[in-house]
Amino acid sequence: MKKRLTLAVAIAAALIVVIAAQKIQPPKVIAPINITHLAEIIRSNPQLYEALVKYLAELGIEIPTPPVARPTNITIELNQTAVLAGSAVLVKGRLTAQDRPLSDKIIAIYLDGRLAAYAKTDSQGEYKAVVKIDIYKPQAAIKAEFKPLPNEFYRSSNATATIKILYYNTEIRLNAPKTAVWGDEITIQITQYPPVQRKVVITAGAYTTAVTITSSATIAIPTSMLSPGAQQIVAYAEPAGPYAPAANYTQIIITAEKPQITLLAPRIAIAGAPIDIKINVTPPLQYSVYIGGRSFTNAVPIETPTGPAAITVKTKPSPPYAAAEISATLYVINILQLAPLALIPIIAVTLRKAVSTTPSRIAAEISSAAPRRVFTLIEQEVITLLVHVFYKLGERSGRHYQRKMTYREYAKIIEKHAFDPNCLKYVVELAERTFYSPTTPTPIEMQTAWICAQRL
Repeated sequence: MKKRLTLAVAIAAALIVVIAAQKIQPPKVIAPINITHLAEIIRSNPQLYEALVKYLAELGIEIPTPPVARPTNITIELNQTAVLAGSAVLVKGRLTAQDRPLSDKIIAIYLDGRLAAYAKTDSQGEYKAVVKIDIYKPQAAIKAEFKPLPNEFYRSSNATATIKILYYNTEIRLNAPKTAVWGDEITIQITQYPPVQRKVVITAGAYTTAVTITSSATIAIPTSMLSPGAQQIVAYAEPAGPYAPAANYTQIIITAEKPQITLLAPRIAIAGAPIDIKINVTPPLQYSVYIGGRSFTNAVPIETPTGPAAITVKTKPSPPYAAAEISATLYVINILQLAPLALIPIIAVTLRKAVSTTPSRIAAEISSAAPRRVFTLIEQEVITLLVHVFYKLGERSGRHYQRKMTYREYAKIIEKHAFDPNCLKYVVELAERTFYSPTTPTPIEMQTAWICAQRL
């Protein structure tokens, strides 16, 4: 039909062109006429199309009109107005067009906006479908809708009916400990009311399990499947016939212990050469070593550039121990990347400073920074304490104390390398009070300071 209409309009357009050509016109140069394009222009302009139809009518030529989509009407009936959740309802009705039945048409049935079933009309235009009521709310809408296919000249139609739903509200409860150590099992008590046999799905992080219960059940969840920190445990009881679903949750804090790591490494190394590193992990966990972000086995990675590089030890998480890491600074000399002569003086100064760093030199630097040169026995013990702490953390960080810095300024630099920053703060404040105030540390304070020094 569409092709016939297009052809007719194209013929009419051609007639207009021919008739216009009969009039005396001055000569013009024109492009070849595209009849199909001309027909589309006429059809898209209502006034032009109306004038063309009128003109063709005077010539006795009729243009066929496209068929108009016929309106449809659909009805819906339910075999009951109230239904128990979990059961089904019969949906039926009739589809007509101009009071005539439409057969072999597909009807879509929706429950509360969700597609629930399909039906097909018979020779009388009637349809039937059984819809399961699997929602739990006081009432819901059931809609029957007819949507014509692209080649059917019908309009869509729909009808809606409301149904009451009867069901029982249910409740589920969880009883679980507030905290647990990572790696232990936690026991969860699940109870529900009213008692009904159904499946309950328990989710904790990425861990999921299920259990079938009637009134109560106890399950064990391995915390090794979870991550340390706050975890939410959710229980979902699936619906069972007229019994509505239920859900509840609780929160548990999973704690992990931190392993202790010590790292002793030289301050200077040659890229590509082996170095001796002493690592102690308590308890003995698996760990990895990196130099400048590159994996380390026995030798410094050959591609490590000249300059300071972080040497890092990282432990792998292993319940009940969380992952941990420690770092120190290593000065790497990459001979392949050095200019032959320009950097030799810099390397010599660096090596000389590294070799000359000893506890006695640190003691001299600390004593020079004090406001006086004669020290009492207790002040000498404080210097010895400070030397012990500063030298240990200086070796670990790769940067030793110099008297141009205050004790507190240096403590801020090495603080991240201390196993217990609070202990470092205690020792430094004790030293400042000893040298810059009239007070003298008590024996208990000194004992506490030495214990703190061992924790660093």
